[in-house]
Amino acid sequence: DLVPGADLRHELRQRGTIPPRDAVWLIDQVLAGLSAVHSAGIVHRDIKPENVLLDRRDGRVVPRITDFGIARMVEQGPAARSTVIAGTPDYMAPELADGQPPTPQSDLYAAGILLYELLCGVTPFAGGSPLVVMRRHVTWAPGRPAGLPDPLWGFLQHLLAKDPSLRPSGADVARVGGGRPDERFGRPGRQPDRGVGVADLDEEPRRSIVAARRPVAVSYTHLT
Repeated sequence: DLVPGADLRHELRQRGTIPPRDAVWLIDQVLAGLSAVHSAGIVHRDIKPENVLLDRRDGRVVPRITDFGIARMVEQGPAARSTVIAGTPDYMAPELADGQPPTPQSDLYAAGILLYELLCGVTPFAGGSPLVVMRRHVTWAPGRPAGLPDPLWGFLQHLLAKDPSLRPSGADVARVGGGRPDERFGRPGRQPDRGVGVADLDEEPRRSIVAARRPVAVSYTHLT
């Protein structure tokens, strides 16, 4: 379908950050879409702002998940001895960096990274080569955005748990979708600080962050 409107990356470039109430509403919609995708037995594997289109019709904005190319590529590719890691490093779950197969919980982790970026204007582990960024997902903890209400920070930590089994289940995600964001997560006192964005960096770090936002496929062979 032709979707009239830009993607979330364009929105972030225009606004820098998204106010918490709007950010939570957007992630609610993304999680609802992922729930439907996962129910069909599909793992997206590349949730990021570029792959969330904002469908603007009749005065409404409806986020739509797009670009299932990586999911098809991995599932339909020929069998090989090597393990292929496919995705965009800034949004890649830690278990994928360790060579484990993608699951719906991997998509939920990416949704958590997306929520963090909407709130702060930058992903929590940005900067450096794609492999460096992937290792940070495994070994680093995300910093808490300034001014974030405790319930919202708790939900964000739940999505960003290093252990996939500690992330929300499908039922948990479904419960998140009910009610107003300020009822579920508290009224934010002020918009979180934007933090360091790509435009604030010198040329070399900026290139590193842009590289970490591009999809990659890393192949390696397990040694026995």
